Amino acid sequence: MSDYPELSTVIAGNIRRLRTDTPPGSLSQDGLARAIRIRGIPWTRATVAAVETGRRSVSLVEGIALADVLGVGIAGLVEGTSSHVTVELGIWSSGYLDGAVRGNTEGIADAFQSEELRDLDRTMRAGVRGLQGRMNLVRRRWGGDISLTPVAVVERERRISDVEVAVASRLESRTRLGVIGFEVVVAADVMWQRSFEEERERRVAERPGVVTRRTQQALRGRATRDMEREMQEAIEARADKAEGDHDPSTRNNQPTRKGR
Repeated sequence: MSDYPELSTVIAGNIRRLRTDTPPGSLSQDGLARAIRIRGIPWTRATVAAVETGRRSVSLVEGIALADVLGVGIAGLVEGTSSHVTVELGIWSSGYLDGAVRGNTEGIADAFQSEELRDLDRTMRAGVRGLQGRMNLVRRRWGGDISLTPVAVVERERRISDVEVAVASRLESRTRLGVIGFEVVVAADVMWQRSFEEERERRVAERPGVVTRRTQQALRGRATRDMEREMQEAIEARADKAEGDHDPSTRNNQPTRKGR
């Protein structure tokens, strides 16, 4: 995956170097295995050989015992000369590795990479591109009638509730025009100068006669269907106009959606 050494290789090299080259040093593989066994971990000379050649990994408990026997902290087992190390499907910077061992990774930039992180980044980028595309559609359809400055966008984003999300989902399933909750907020402002829910309640309140809880629910359902139909017609008309304006060759000969 990279030219950086595996962390397990770095640990193996450090164990071998600390065992032979530095105080307390000069331990044989048998001697190191015996010192580890004294601490309750059943190592043999073959275990030490497997660790030092990278054929066997070291657990955290074993690492604690090794650090004690070799006279270093855990950080001494993982320190290396490379700027990064590879860890299974990831890459860690030496700064992150040192900070993680010492319990402080705050402020370390470009600390690590991983397949999971790269997948997340790709997903987020695709989501942002998709949202930007839908927002551009909203601007083309409604921008001439209403302010879509950053402040106005933020204010309308705050007004998106479950009602707008549900309406947008139903409209999108019928039109396939990229309808989102934000556009429902915008369309309601332009068409009724109030939110979708406020307009629905206004229509329900205008009905004459005694309204029971059951009839009120029925009236809300009828008002919702009527309003969705009105909004769908408005969005389709604006989508046709925006498409015609976007393509000069069809600007003067653009059929309506119903005529397609």
